[in-house]
Amino acid sequence: MYFFVIFGDLICNTLAAILRVFGEDRFGLKGFLWNNYGIGLSCSLLFGVWLGFGFYGVWISLVLGFYVMLVISAIKLKKLDWEKAVHKVSTEHKRKSFNEVAKLETEMHDFV
Repeated sequence: MYFFVIFGDLICNTLAAILRVFGEDRFGLKGFLWNNYGIGLSCSLLFGVWLGFGFYGVWISLVLGFYVMLVISAIKLKKLDWEKAVHKVSTEHKRKSFNEVAKLETEMHDFV
């Protein structure tokens, strides 16, 4: 079953990272909070406790949350004005000096 889960999780996180690049940080945060706590927790109670599936109910709830986030992220990317988004990222990148970009990359490398 994990075979199907890992693809949903991987693609969901990749789409969220792409949205963050284009300045949609808040969308990703709200989406993950809603899906993990709103859908994941409530469905875990439903499937795991009330319907008696136990651990499998929690697992189903997590999978459901991943795939819902994947779908809403894909819809958001599809509706994104790509020319405007790429122009915004390009302008921001050109505005920063080489030293600022190198410093940010070093900080991100140290963070990871």
